[in-house]
Amino acid sequence: MRIATSMRRRLALAMRQLGCQTLSQLQDRVLHDAEVLTRLLQYLTVPVTDMFRDPLYFRALRESVVPVLRTYPSLRIWIAGCSSGEEVYSFAILLREAQLLARTMIYATDINAQALRQAAAGVFALTRLRGFTENHRRARGRTPPWEPRPGGWRSRNAAKRRSPGGAMPRRPRAPPRASATEDA
Repeated sequence: MRIATSMRRRLALAMRQLGCQTLSQLQDRVLHDAEVLTRLLQYLTVPVTDMFRDPLYFRALRESVVPVLRTYPSLRIWIAGCSSGEEVYSFAILLREAQLLARTMIYATDINAQALRQAAAGVFALTRLRGFTENHRRARGRTPPWEPRPGGWRSRNAAKRRSPGGAMPRRPRAPPRASATEDA
């Protein structure tokens, strides 16, 4: 029930901001104007994330999954719905601490282009550092891997260099559409 209420509230706000009186009008604008879809996604996606957001999950990964991952010559990890990147960087930090990052390719995608830009920058507000550090400690992390940056702080890992094309977060691509000749 709470999710439905939240979605209705976000849709109502988007409709007001985009100048639509009805859902049908919003639908028409989305179907005929790609920029409207991009703006609508800003209202509908909710980037709720933290570094090591669920410390027990990352602790279990560290203790139970990482030993198995060590047996593989290379690793590929995909974080779908990466939001502003905190989970991606958490994985990169965990893998670096386990000495697995050098042989890991991390793929991260999200439908929210603004969140992807923030994830690619990898800079997070100083006010969040204390919570991130506590989560990292509870996940049995080693020395906090943060360094100061103008306007905030950044993870010290090399996650961006471990992804295709040097840009870790990516917007998912739509599947190719069938052409008229393929449908026949």
